[in-house]
Amino acid sequence: MLREEYTAPLEGDEQKPMQDRLPPGDKEAVHPFQGEHDFWIKRAKDALSTSTSFLESEHIAQWQKNQDNFSSKHPAGSKYYTDAYKHRSRIFRPKIRAAESKGESAFAEAMFGSSEIITVNPADEGSKEDAVMAEVWQAIMNWRIKKDIPWYKISIGAFQATWIHGIAISRQDWEYEEEEYVAQDGVYSAGQVQRRVRKSRPRITLIDPLMFRFDPGADWVDPIGSSPYLIEIIPMYLDDLMRFMASPITKGREDAWIGATEGEVLSANKDYLFNLADSERWQKTSESSDSFETIWVHRNIIQDKDGVDHEFYTVGADFMLSWPVPLDSPIGRNYVIGVSNVEVFKAIPASRIQLAEMIQAEANDMVNQQLDNVKLALNRGYMVRRDKNVDLNTLRRSYPGRIVMTDDLDAIRPEQLNDVTSSSYIQQDRLNNDMDDIVGGFSQGSVATNANLNRTVGGMQMLQNSSNAVTGYIVRTFVETWIEPVLGQVLRLTQEYEEDSVIRKFAGDKEIDLNLDMILKSMSVVVSVGFGNLDPKLRVQTLVTSLQTSMGIAPQLAAKIDEDAVLAELTAVAGYRDGSRFLLSGEQMQERQAQAQEAAAQQGGGAIELEQQKLQLEAQKLAIEQQRLQVEAQIDAERLSLQRELGFAKIAAQENITMQQLEQRLGVDLAKADLKEREFHLRVAELMGKREDIKKDREEMMLKERMGSGI
Repeated sequence: MLREEYTAPLEGDEQKPMQDRLPPGDKEAVHPFQGEHDFWIKRAKDALSTSTSFLESEHIAQWQKNQDNFSSKHPAGSKYYTDAYKHRSRIFRPKIRAAESKGESAFAEAMFGSSEIITVNPADEGSKEDAVMAEVWQAIMNWRIKKDIPWYKISIGAFQATWIHGIAISRQDWEYEEEEYVAQDGVYSAGQVQRRVRKSRPRITLIDPLMFRFDPGADWVDPIGSSPYLIEIIPMYLDDLMRFMASPITKGREDAWIGATEGEVLSANKDYLFNLADSERWQKTSESSDSFETIWVHRNIIQDKDGVDHEFYTVGADFMLSWPVPLDSPIGRNYVIGVSNVEVFKAIPASRIQLAEMIQAEANDMVNQQLDNVKLALNRGYMVRRDKNVDLNTLRRSYPGRIVMTDDLDAIRPEQLNDVTSSSYIQQDRLNNDMDDIVGGFSQGSVATNANLNRTVGGMQMLQNSSNAVTGYIVRTFVETWIEPVLGQVLRLTQEYEEDSVIRKFAGDKEIDLNLDMILKSMSVVVSVGFGNLDPKLRVQTLVTSLQTSMGIAPQLAAKIDEDAVLAELTAVAGYRDGSRFLLSGEQMQERQAQAQEAAAQQGGGAIELEQQKLQLEAQKLAIEQQRLQVEAQIDAERLSLQRELGFAKIAAQENITMQQLEQRLGVDLAKADLKEREFHLRVAELMGKREDIKKDREEMMLKERMGSGI
């Protein structure tokens, strides 16, 4: 059961100054920073003031404009909010949102188009043990990311943040909670109350850039590591804050929290609420009960005079909730700032939306003027002479069959205007093209405006490749600056805090010594996303070509290819999570082989019988063929004999000679007839011999069957 009551101040401490209070639960203890309360509060105030002034003067107004453009709204101060445009077209063409959506789609396709999200590599690639341990951590990381971290939404959200604010900020830590439970009957007694782990998992938290501060003079390459301070502003409900102060924050560590009452926290919070950065998202809009009051808690990481990081929590910048303690974390400052656009010497670069905002404004202006012109052409205006008693209300309405009352027909004259010309639409297409060049999109406008290229498949591929090059740069920059550093910190936290049972489960029967030194071996995280990985067809072609080329150069590499990994990659590109559903497991393979062997054993005895049946059928066919030939031969012989007799008689009658004289004269022809008859008898003998061969084969087959030698 979770602890319900938070730690209250020590008796009598409510009236003491904050710097004189002792850590709760230990009246004799003296905290080493107890006498430096004013020093740390002053540093916290200075850090907040400097960083907030910088954001307000340089970025917050621009971020609000970017947010409006992203949300397809005209930014504050736009001419479309003035009275002059009250009755004019004021639509917003969502070119920026469309481009950002295509960027997100390309990022998601590249990031999640593979069966494995990340690859873990050992620092010493030549060590077999390190390589095996890297496989274990890779399996654990992929499992943790899919099971405990909403990685899809977090990564897409961070990518989106870089488009709006230019930067994405996140905090990585290990979430650990315990709970008390009663082992038996629900009645508390000695020895029954036990504790168990409720949560133990990595956590990635995206932070709104408005809620984070670092020094304006920090190094643009590494603002987190080079800034002398970091401040995260955490909105918390009052009840959550009181529970937070009463329980450990992270696994194996408990800060020296100072006792504070609800009244003190609320009092310190009121002045700060209305002085936060000027953003409507964070302004208090209504009164709420104290229990659900939003408390603005600061997590301060500030260097002392010796450059050592100390961590402490405050309400606003005035009221200290915990004593400063040296920052104790296996990853140090557990924040990462990522970008999708690099601007040299700028820690906060311009976002993609900021780069395209002027083109977006021109596109809006162009389309609204076109709409105004079309509406005027369809619903013309009129010039009316004063004092001619014209029914203006009816004239203003545009509907069939209307009747306009007037005293003077010449008092009404339609306004003459020109229709929209093609030049405005050409300009609109060029603006679309410019937008695509800036943000890396590939739209139908790009195809339409490149008349020479869009007529061929090769030209279309050139257009898409150039667009993919920009998108690939955006995605790869984000992966290098945010994805890999974040997952690297998560890996290090997992190495430090992961349960032994989980590590052993994934290690399985791998031959590796799971000692502390091996578990904490240095590893690196690699995410193969970026150039050339955005087009699924191109990814497949690249993979197949690389494998074929490798095997062509070194044929022995074919034996080293992991077929399962190749299939998993191909099926992932095809839209499936992995290829396991298309493959049989080891047990299924063994079962199928056993079934095949059993079927072969059952069919082994019947194979000889089947072969005998085939031979018998063949013999029957030969016998029928022999009989047919004999019948045909007899018919041919009788026909020839009859024809010969008739022919002889006819010749004898013509020559006026006897049949005997004719037979002597035709002796040669009779010899030819005898030869044909002999050939017939040879053919019959040949068929009879083949029949005997078949009979011998059948007898041999039966003998083998009796001897058990098979076929």
